[in-house]
Amino acid sequence: MRAVTVVVNADVLDVGHVGVPLDRHFIDHLPEGMDPCGEFGEYHTFVFDGPLFRSPVPFRPSEPRLLEREIQTTEGRRRYRYWLATPRPQQV
Repeated sequence: MRAVTVVVNADVLDVGHVGVPLDRHFIDHLPEGMDPCGEFGEYHTFVFDGPLFRSPVPFRPSEPRLLEREIQTTEGRRRYRYWLATPRPQQV
């Protein structure tokens, strides 16, 4: 399987962690104590190749941009900040 990060939580990871391969180097350079699987919303990925694919999905990530959202929860207002690099289709 091959994947890249497309969204990272800006409160725990910097912009250098978005749009990069999800590989051993990425995992080894995560902050101490962070879940390497991203199970707490630290990052999200786009899988572009793997055993179920006939061929890799051609794409390129957009330039990273910062998204900031504030939402109302049952515990009050909460602010979210994410770096986003949207996968863009690419002709082969």
